[in-house]
Amino acid sequence: WGDNCLCVLDGHCCEKFCGCLGMCERNRVIFCRCPPGGCLDSQKCECRRNNRECDPDLCLSCNSRLNPRNKNLKWIICKNNSATFSLNRRLFLGFSHVCSGLGAFAGEKFYRDEYVGEYVGELISHEEEINTRGVLFRSLDLNYLFTLNEYQEHVYTIDGFDYGNKTRYINHASYGFENVRAQVVLVKGVRRILFFAEQTINIGDELLFDYGEKYYLPWLEKVNAMYQKRSSKKGKNKGNKQRENIFRSVSVSD
Repeated sequence: WGDNCLCVLDGHCCEKFCGCLGMCERNRVIFCRCPPGGCLDSQKCECRRNNRECDPDLCLSCNSRLNPRNKNLKWIICKNNSATFSLNRRLFLGFSHVCSGLGAFAGEKFYRDEYVGEYVGELISHEEEINTRGVLFRSLDLNYLFTLNEYQEHVYTIDGFDYGNKTRYINHASYGFENVRAQVVLVKGVRRILFFAEQTINIGDELLFDYGEKYYLPWLEKVNAMYQKRSSKKGKNKGNKQRENIFRSVSVSD
């Protein structure tokens, strides 16, 4: 234990199932003491601040044991356990305003920092296989590969092409026009890619996030140029207002 602890050597905290037998006190698992219904503020919640969901066995004060599907208790239910309970938020597909293909749209209202969905797919780890799929996708002018842990020795990537869900249709935005963010979060000891709202998102808004500098497809150059032009022309405040108007879908009906 101590400096020889395998958890310390791997760069993460000791978890309740790591087998360290409680000997690594200074490296023990993180848990929060937020009030009921809390854990939405990353500045106050210890779990959110460390990119992890609340543990139902450890985070007792925030009611993380309560299932978030129970709408009658939504005011006292932990706001940081959605992936733990496999909560499905309502999204739908439609023709994108960003590209000629499909896009993902909000089927319910989201508030800032709320859970929107999870990027899922086939987990691949062989470097040659990752590169091969990358070449194939680029030849088709698309890419569904999402790196899970690029800064560790063994890199894992999620391929959402065959086994993905609606989040794989979330398109690219930049220069402040994105309304969701992707984040690697520890859920029940497993790293998963979750999407969170960057601002209030209304029903019918197209979901957009920044793909990052390492993601490249030829059509992204035109898209980034479009965002840059709108941002510089209208200014930040007017750009936000324009973003709200531009990326609204057709009306939604049940």
